[in-house]
Amino acid sequence: MKQELALLVLATFVGFSPAAQARTPLPVVTVDGSDIELRGVSVARDDRGVYAAGWVRRRVGNYGSVNAHLHVDALGADGQTLQTIEARWIGTLPTSIRSRHASIFRARFEPAISASLVSVRVSAEPGPRHPVESER
Repeated sequence: MKQELALLVLATFVGFSPAAQARTPLPVVTVDGSDIELRGVSVARDDRGVYAAGWVRRRVGNYGSVNAHLHVDALGADGQTLQTIEARWIGTLPTSIRSRHASIFRARFEPAISASLVSVRVSAEPGPRHPVESER
């Protein structure tokens, strides 16, 4: 009972904090790859920009090294790509077929792009990282 009460008080405090109220969730579309799955992906806007975060893990039955990377695309009102970020997941995905460990990824769009950003697409792309238009 004490623990539940403490969690309720903490949730109420965090829920009414200015930082929690300033974040606005945005729509997100995820596209899994042949070797990896995206889970728990969320996107939010605040006064410092737009942030995307989630988990990536190996698909069931796949083992060995993963030859893939993530594209996080900022999409405008007409569906056009405003900016693409190549996100990296933090750490490594286990090579064991039994492991279901997931690694987190994060990406942040600058405030200039964030103003016209309407939604975000996160996709698992095959092959190693490569320079995208925003990195050239």
